Amino acid sequence: MMPAREPEPAFWVRLDLPASEADCVEGLAELLRQLRVPAAVRHSPFEGGTFALVPLDDDGSPLAVAATYGPELRWSLLGRDRLINSLNSLAGRGSTLDGERIEQLAGESDDDPGLGDTAPGGPGRVDAIAWTTHEKPGVLATLGARFDMSFVAVDAGEMGLALTVHDPADRDRAFTNGVWAMTDGIAMWRSGEEASAAFIHRRSAVIMTWRTPWLRVDPSKPGQVDHDGATVSAMLSDLALDDGDPAAWVTRFRLDQERGDRLRALFRRGPHAAALQDLCEILRIHPSLLVVLSDDGESNADRTMITARSARQQFRDEMHAAAAAPGPQSFRGRHPRIWLGLSAVVILVLAAVAVMGWSDGRPTALLPGLVALIWTASLLSDGSVRRARRGDSSEPAPVRDGHDR
Repeated sequence: MMPAREPEPAFWVRLDLPASEADCVEGLAELLRQLRVPAAVRHSPFEGGTFALVPLDDDGSPLAVAATYGPELRWSLLGRDRLINSLNSLAGRGSTLDGERIEQLAGESDDDPGLGDTAPGGPGRVDAIAWTTHEKPGVLATLGARFDMSFVAVDAGEMGLALTVHDPADRDRAFTNGVWAMTDGIAMWRSGEEASAAFIHRRSAVIMTWRTPWLRVDPSKPGQVDHDGATVSAMLSDLALDDGDPAAWVTRFRLDQERGDRLRALFRRGPHAAALQDLCEILRIHPSLLVVLSDDGESNADRTMITARSARQQFRDEMHAAAAAPGPQSFRGRHPRIWLGLSAVVILVLAAVAVMGWSDGRPTALLPGLVALIWTASLLSDGSVRRARRGDSSEPAPVRDGHDR
């Protein structure tokens, strides 16, 4: 009879408590410590509340560190009922594991009240979002039609425009559907005191986020390692990486030594209300981005609305505008008197050449004479020349009020 295979971590997944504004990091970390489950725990309104990264075996069962002594790190299966019961006692029913609601305890019915309440997976709310772009309003109107949203824009100087969504209900969609990434600028968003900034580099997003640090739970004994020589602490360090690589930002914004040092110091800080303002000062980003990000609700005369339009409607509007716009005016249209004088000189010269050539018996002398006749005819039919002869200006005549004499 073959011995039972010893479980070991195959992957790590998210364990979410029911959605709540309350920070339950300490409580969840203590619970997992008691269950001997290694984990990285964090609370983030942007990421949906309090959650942890925990290990599963290849069958999808939660794992705990076995309570053994010695240098060998060993694992044991954690009873799912025990995990469910502990989570329900901490935060009520509705926790999820790897995005799926944890099954209820044996004997519970799907009709029991409260079982329909589940924690949302993935990002939570976005309180405000804004980004820069060099795209023209017509392109943005088409982009808005694609995502069914309109934008509020303000001038951002060398950075083009600073944009945000017109309808606050579209903030989460603007983040999740990546509309900000399609304008190839820099984007900023915040949720509570948590803030993030990002730009696209080689079709990938470079993101810096100011969030609460990870709380790591390590229930193993000092010095214990698995068969690969890895400790639980090393696993958690590789798993729970904090955002923010300053090198990409230094290169993208061509920061000197002093500004680069300030950026690195800023990246090491936790969440704080002035994070994005400090970032804008370091990167010398136009303050209009902070204006649209502030979400103060105050009216601003500099703000313009870019309403979503389909590509077909945009094409029609541009064609109508081109048809209605006055065409470029020629030199003779702008300066009719000068054109009349130059034309008269040329006609006289052509006529003189024709007369002298004809008197010398050259039949080809008829050619400059013919040109002179055609030029004269064109002058007689040219409206700008007629205005010059009358002395009229290109401005419309004033309306008479009945008292002119």
